[in-house]
Amino acid sequence: MNRKTILLGLFGAFLFSSLGYAEPITIATTEAIEQVETVYVAEPPPAAKAETKPPTPGPKAVWIGGHWKWQVNKYVWIAGHWTKSPQGSWVPGHWQKRPRGYVWVAGHWTKISPSLHKNWVKGHWVRHKGTRVWVAGHWKP
Repeated sequence: MNRKTILLGLFGAFLFSSLGYAEPITIATTEAIEQVETVYVAEPPPAAKAETKPPTPGPKAVWIGGHWKWQVNKYVWIAGHWTKSPQGSWVPGHWQKRPRGYVWVAGHWTKISPSLHKNWVKGHWVRHKGTRVWVAGHWKP
């Protein structure tokens, strides 16, 4: 239900109740709204930190590498961790250069199962025509 519909409903209820045509009514609506704020950061993140993986907690555990997170006015390192693997493959998050600045693209699980003859190439920065361009992680034969 959009804002205009709610306002018209409230106005109509007020009008009818004030004219004596109907009893006053209460209108209540609930709507789940997922609000995602895009944060643009002017400077690129520092190089990733080298991490030493602790021993794996089990055969189905997947290592999620650490990354830089923007907090208030600086980058903060978020350490990697082991997690239980659902069916599928982990696609790491990365910082992406856009016209307004750098934006964090969160990692996610994909149900696509790569061939055993492919390797995961981590996302990385390359120089292209005088600027830096982010090449997203991908499976390569």
